[in-house]
Amino acid sequence: AKEQKLSIKEGSKREKLLSSLIAYLQGDGCVIKRHKKDKKKVRYDIAFYPDHIALARFFTILYYNLYGRQLKIKKLKNYYKVKTTHKRAYKELIHLAKFYTLEWRIPSNILQEKTKSSLWLRAVFDCEGYVGKNRVALQTVNRKGMLQIRSLLKKFGIESRFYVYQRKQKNWNKNYLIFILKKNSRQRFLKNIGFNHPIKQRKLIA
Repeated sequence: AKEQKLSIKEGSKREKLLSSLIAYLQGDGCVIKRHKKDKKKVRYDIAFYPDHIALARFFTILYYNLYGRQLKIKKLKNYYKVKTTHKRAYKELIHLAKFYTLEWRIPSNILQEKTKSSLWLRAVFDCEGYVGKNRVALQTVNRKGMLQIRSLLKKFGIESRFYVYQRKQKNWNKNYLIFILKKNSRQRFLKNIGFNHPIKQRKLIA
């Protein structure tokens, strides 16, 4: 009985860690199977490209706790890179979620549980969110994913406005934006979601 309780606890904890990891990879990462030149060998690449070292470090902690692998952080010009080739992780992640820019959705198991929803939203806003004067904004080219996010925010009592921006080049994808403008909604966002991104969190609190 003791082992069973521990197993259930570990299972719940692991699902929460996965909620954040999945969102980071959907927001600023990739989960891709690549065939090498001879087409006989396959690479299972997982990569994350955050704009702040704190997010890179947080991602490596998540990954280590989930898969027991320590990842290196590489500093590039305007962002950081955390990358690995890992078949086991790849197979689990693609079973749980979609990751391509126009295809990602919020996994159903995350939508059904408030804590996991909050963790997923926080990670996505870490990647794609923006904090300005009297607003929290989010932008993506994925319309269905964005409507899911807006609906999920409502469950936390967070009202938002939805906008469509047609870029100048007609062959470019439309951009979809969410703005959280009301003060009480921004306060609810801070209380229930917030940021791991230190700069965005400071701006939100200010």
